[in-house]
Amino acid sequence: MSARKPLLFLGISIGLGLVLLAVGFLAQPGMKPTKKLKALNQAFRVETAVNTFFTDYEYLPGNKERIKTAGPDGILFLRVLLGLERVDNPLNTRGVKYLIEWEGETGRNGLIYTKTGDDITGMFDPWGNPYVVLLNTDNDGKLAFRWGDRQVELKGRRVAVFSPGPDGKEGTADDVRTW
Repeated sequence: MSARKPLLFLGISIGLGLVLLAVGFLAQPGMKPTKKLKALNQAFRVETAVNTFFTDYEYLPGNKERIKTAGPDGILFLRVLLGLERVDNPLNTRGVKYLIEWEGETGRNGLIYTKTGDDITGMFDPWGNPYVVLLNTDNDGKLAFRWGDRQVELKGRRVAVFSPGPDGKEGTADDVRTW
């Protein structure tokens, strides 16, 4: 068996798993599937970007446990993943674009840029909410956090991402999440 076959099998398995996950999301009542699927895809792209960044640099693209993809901390985090840092000592020293995301419009559906187009103001879900990125900053093999009124512990994870969904409230049934 060549070295490429296991990688191809892994890629097909992951792709099939994501398709099945998307079908499960589409089957949930009370929500337009296109918005929920769009939010899930965006959340997984952020999670993948963080994991790939960690693989390359062996540290996370942020030092806070909880980051919203808007506001000063979120903009700094997104700049790192986009290779657009504006600091003397960047975390993404090679300027690699880890996050591939489309440009949203009117504060929804992706990255929102300033009027001049030279910077971002955040990344937003289809309902206009910033995503919440949870990072395992102590690298202890588990990601522990509060989600609504519940304590969640994810073993073997360094990142999880969610959107508060159409109601804009964290920890409710309509949240779109990567775990």
